[in-house]
Amino acid sequence: MQVTIEDLGNCRKKLVIEIPADKVTEELDKRTGELRANAELAGFRRGHIPAKLFERRFGKKLREALKNDLTGEAFEEALREHNLEPLGEPEFPGIDEMELERENPLKFEVELVVKPQVKVEDYLGVKVQAEEIEVSDEEVERTIDRMRRESAELVLVQDRAAAEEDVLLADVEVTAEGQSLYSSKDSYVGVDSKGIFGIEIADLTEKLTGRNRGETVEIEFELPESSALQYGEELVGKQACCTLKVNEIKTLKIHEATDEWAKDAGFDSLAELKEKVKKSARTGRERGRDRYVERKILDRLLEACSFEVPAGLMDARAHELTEYRRYQLLKEGMDADKIVDADLDKYRELSRQEIERNFREDLVLGKIAELENIFVTEDEVDSAITHIALSRGQAPDAMREEMDARGLVHRLREDLLDTRVRQFLREKAEVELLAPGTLSEEEKTEEPQEDAAPEQEEAQEKQEKEETDKETED
Repeated sequence: MQVTIEDLGNCRKKLVIEIPADKVTEELDKRTGELRANAELAGFRRGHIPAKLFERRFGKKLREALKNDLTGEAFEEALREHNLEPLGEPEFPGIDEMELERENPLKFEVELVVKPQVKVEDYLGVKVQAEEIEVSDEEVERTIDRMRRESAELVLVQDRAAAEEDVLLADVEVTAEGQSLYSSKDSYVGVDSKGIFGIEIADLTEKLTGRNRGETVEIEFELPESSALQYGEELVGKQACCTLKVNEIKTLKIHEATDEWAKDAGFDSLAELKEKVKKSARTGRERGRDRYVERKILDRLLEACSFEVPAGLMDARAHELTEYRRYQLLKEGMDADKIVDADLDKYRELSRQEIERNFREDLVLGKIAELENIFVTEDEVDSAITHIALSRGQAPDAMREEMDARGLVHRLREDLLDTRVRQFLREKAEVELLAPGTLSEEEKTEEPQEDAAPEQEEAQEKQEKEETDKETED
């Protein structure tokens, strides 16, 4: 078999492949003999159809099938021999019109996009600067205050009128042009609300402040083109009236930061809670710093690596990233039926620059995984699927079937390998830790990870302990 390769630029190649005539004749005779020996036709015994009749009835289909088989096998062999990895679907110009003939060579062309050849050097010991982690007492107190507000309770107000920080429990009715647009009992309405039903009302807080139980408030407003209310086009621009009958006034009772409150939150003391908050903040920021360091390492490697990127595949790559986002949402516990395509479309609109960077990162990380023999086992993939399944309250086998059907197991495997190679690069890097605030904002390209809540940190610690125990057992 003869193969010539022409470089078309931008990672495109044209292969001209010629299958020798003796190979074509040998395979045609073999295929004809096998089919003729088993062919059946009315009026003839099996295997005894005359040659000319057999050719008229079966010859064209037989040669077409053999042509497809021979060209497919020859193409795969050419890829192996010349170490080419195709990206996307290859094109076979003129293949449909080509006819296979006995004692004639079969010559055809293939045009395809191939994976760029990547050469990665000096990826060990990359020098990166990052900042020390600092969690101040003031930050801890702010987190404690947030937790106090989040655990606040609505309590009944009996000795005063409504204030701006209160919430009204009211019967609500909205009418316009004699039509009832909305009606409910005991709905919660914040006194400091800026509007109702998605409609901004400038003086709403003023109208609600100072109201007492049993009072009725009427609020007039103009119906916009769209809101949370349901009405026809004929009512757009018309005046509507919202009537609120105040049944109760409630206010938020924020607990004092005491040992008793901390115990109610699941901790032995306020001091232990503060320590957990500080530890959680530190752990979250360390993870954010790890991502920052990994990004900086890849910045250096990408600067040093120069290779073509197939422009025609960037749209396809955008689609792949969208499907990866679908996998992430599934991994985070969202039901497949609730993943909105419109949201995925927004994700698809990633800038070309970011798509290209992701593509380059994948190639560089894949090459390093190959050089360092870094891989992910099927047991690790199964373990990750089990973890996703348990987070969703689903059986692991059912989760595996669902992910297989959506083509997400391959993405999961790539995700695990990507994480492992990044971690490898970070552990091998020379990271210089600077005082907090040393690096400029422009240098901090990674957003810091949000501080984890203490209960989230405990769950993370439990998972890490289980993984450590498993490794010890193994």
